[in-house]
Amino acid sequence: MGTAKQGNAMNTHDSDRGYDRLKADVAAMRINCVTKQDMAALEERLLAQIGRLGEKLEATNIGLAAVAAQLPHFATKADLHEFGSSIRAWMVTAMISMFLGFAGLGFIVVNALKPISGS
Repeated sequence: MGTAKQGNAMNTHDSDRGYDRLKADVAAMRINCVTKQDMAALEERLLAQIGRLGEKLEATNIGLAAVAAQLPHFATKADLHEFGSSIRAWMVTAMISMFLGFAGLGFIVVNALKPISGS
């Protein structure tokens, strides 16, 4: 089963084929004599194509409105700078903590390996 994105992609492809067929028909009409019936059929197909394009434009506007609704929640440049500063502070604190931890562990290992004196 196709997803909504696949369905939109398929509709776009169908729409492109419809547009290509319209272009071919117009090119053929330039070569051949055109009747009022031919023009009426072409006008009907053009109006249908315009209607489909209008539907796609409406769907695009809905998508853009959804993105615009999320814009207030996006990080600003100041937010990113503040986040970078807090990451640097966290990294320095972590390095100092690891240094102290390994120093303490080394002290314990060195003391554990010392021979016990005096018995």
